[in-house]
Amino acid sequence: MDIDEADITVLEEHLLTTSALVRSITLTLNTVSAKFSQSRTNLKPVISSTKALIAQKKDIAAGLETLAAVDESIQRISALEAVLELPLSATGLRKYIDTLARSRLVLLETGNLGAFKGVTSHFKSVVHAADKKLDQSFRETMASVSAPYDPAIEPFPLASTAAIKDLKILIAHKTWDRVEKDVVDARREFLRASLQHIEAGARARDAPDVHATRALGVKQYTTSFCEMVTAEHHFLWALLGDTRADWVFGVVCDAPLRTFLNIVAQNAEFAMTNKATDGLMLFDLIDALSAALEAHTRIDAHLDAVGKLEIEHNRIVTQAHDLFKEMFRYVDSRVASVLQMPSDNGVCPVIVEIMSRLRKFSKFSGAACEIIVSMPLGSWIPSPKPQWVGVFSSVLTHVSIDETSGPDMLSCYFSDLIDAMLIALELRCKALVPKLNRATMGYFLITNLTLIEQIAKNSEMDQILGANGNERLEKLRKRFLNYFLDGWKSVASILMDVTVISGNDTGKMSSKEKDVIRDKFKMFNAAIEELIKQHKSYNITDKGLRQFLQKEINFVSPLYRRFYDKYGVMDWVRKGKNVKWDKEEFDGMLEGLQ
Repeated sequence: MDIDEADITVLEEHLLTTSALVRSITLTLNTVSAKFSQSRTNLKPVISSTKALIAQKKDIAAGLETLAAVDESIQRISALEAVLELPLSATGLRKYIDTLARSRLVLLETGNLGAFKGVTSHFKSVVHAADKKLDQSFRETMASVSAPYDPAIEPFPLASTAAIKDLKILIAHKTWDRVEKDVVDARREFLRASLQHIEAGARARDAPDVHATRALGVKQYTTSFCEMVTAEHHFLWALLGDTRADWVFGVVCDAPLRTFLNIVAQNAEFAMTNKATDGLMLFDLIDALSAALEAHTRIDAHLDAVGKLEIEHNRIVTQAHDLFKEMFRYVDSRVASVLQMPSDNGVCPVIVEIMSRLRKFSKFSGAACEIIVSMPLGSWIPSPKPQWVGVFSSVLTHVSIDETSGPDMLSCYFSDLIDAMLIALELRCKALVPKLNRATMGYFLITNLTLIEQIAKNSEMDQILGANGNERLEKLRKRFLNYFLDGWKSVASILMDVTVISGNDTGKMSSKEKDVIRDKFKMFNAAIEELIKQHKSYNITDKGLRQFLQKEINFVSPLYRRFYDKYGVMDWVRKGKNVKWDKEEFDGMLEGLQ
């Protein structure tokens, strides 16, 4: 055997050994595989159970976490509910509102509690009830600061700082539409119920003096209305701020404004229907509207309100134009109703009556000035022109009237009325007693002029007349004084020495010239005694008037003195027969007239 064959034999033996080993390994692997398959079969249920247990463990853990979360939420809800179910006074308003806000957040967070819907449902009802409680608190607080009052006896009730603070806290919590409704309802009712206390007085119909009662009622209503409007403006601005208060103010005050305008319109209708007796009430209404306009303008109120007031104001002013003519018609009718002169030739009752009305008129100088500047000068005299217009006028031709000046125009108007009274009275006097002497008529007219002056001095008329008006009174006085002094002037003319004496020497007078002088003394004596008798018959009770008339009569004194000095001392003039008084006696007699 060679070497190669030997190697092959050894190799074959190794291959046989390897093959046997491979078969043994394969058998072992098959055995292992069979056992692994058996183990896998046996372990599969165990693995499934294990996985199930792991899953259940996770579910249990998740459930426990959920229970813990629910328990925490329930505890939070319980704590919140405990606060929300307390009275507001127990928690304080701000804490209660903060708790309610947190409760709403918790509701959002716990809205899906699933099986615990009962908890959330109850919580929702508590939150809803809390919201209602705040609404109720707002309404109650508004009601407490909106309790009606009687403006006739009580001041406007101001809301406390604490109440406004609480209301503002509640407003921040509420929606605007709910705030607006509650505020408007409360404040509108407050104004309505409060003004109702004094509304009846402004609409009086059956009072003994309807004009006076209505005028007082309108004035009181206007004062209260303006006070309320101003105070309400301040209240709403303090509560709501500029942005929202303006709108609410307009809504709240609309009904009271309409009531006010209705009262004005109703009284204007009454005044125009009864113009002859109650027309002056239009001035009350103009003053009322002016006050209301001023109040609304001062607070920069809603333009709609100002516009409504201006429209009514302009309407009443237009109606009032006729009052100025009506006063002249009234004067003419009252003077025409005089059927006889006063028995003492003194004050005429009709003049007292007219001046009473003029004095009332003068109290409305503000409204009258406002109206009269819209009228042409003299347009207040009715057409056709009354008779007195063509007889005399005290108008000052040297004075120019500023037709844009209310005071100037009103002074002219009142002076024209005084002209109308006295010149119409003069004409009536002449018609009733055609043969009445001028002195008596002058005294009668001066007496009535004096009364007019006295009433004017003690009323607003004095300021209305002013310097121009007083100058016009003086022109009337001069006219009537001229009548009164007519007899005295005639007597004074007796003393005029018209005798021509050569050389102006009384010692060289002829018998005829002396007779003329003696006759002059006699005529003068008789005339003076008659005038003094007539003067004393007037029974002048007014001391000032007595002194004034005596002072005017006294112009005779220097004439008598001069005549007496020239002729009274002559031996051919008998004392007691021709000359009844020396100079001192004559002056004393005149002084006795005052």
